[in-house]
Amino acid sequence: HLVPNAVTYTALIDAYARTGNARRSEEILRQMIREDVSPTEVSYSCVMNAYAGNGDEICCMRIFQEMCQQQLDPTMTTYSIMMKCAAMSGDFAAAK
Repeated sequence: HLVPNAVTYTALIDAYARTGNARRSEEILRQMIREDVSPTEVSYSCVMNAYAGNGDEICCMRIFQEMCQQQLDPTMTTYSIMMKCAAMSGDFAAAK
């Protein structure tokens, strides 16, 4: 019996995110948390990237804030995703 860890959950989150299925990638993140597996910055970034790709700045920001509340430090990748999301939604002031 295999028990998923942060790496396997994040791989699944990323797979859904790459297909543009942001909601499903977030569902997997929620399942990960329910199963007491701690998400990493990469886990959150994958979900954020999916929302950014869909132009959903509100959900992207919500996931970013949750990541910060979990005491995970944003990386250059995280900030890049936030800038992408702001630019795709037309919020060029926020992208600065």
